[in-house]
Amino acid sequence: MDDITRLALWMKDNENPSPYSPIMGTVISLPNLRIQVGTKAILDSKEVKTTFDIYKKVTHNSGVAEYAYLNKTVVLLPYSKDQKFIAIGVLQE
Repeated sequence: MDDITRLALWMKDNENPSPYSPIMGTVISLPNLRIQVGTKAILDSKEVKTTFDIYKKVTHNSGVAEYAYLNKTVVLLPYSKDQKFIAIGVLQE
């Protein structure tokens, strides 16, 4: 393949970038971070960075502490060709 053809293919690939939209996932495990996206995809701490303290604990009146965001829905933004994600927040119930 010559350089002009390679340039034309590169320009074609960059003409319509894939949509950049948030996705939702559920925190299914802490402190070993695991977030379920859809029915099969499981993301871990290698694939997710957070803009908030996802490991935050809350203490109840009974003195029992638990993770505040366990079993909560988080908003994720994909990056690195949809191979990694940034958790930007938690949906309020």
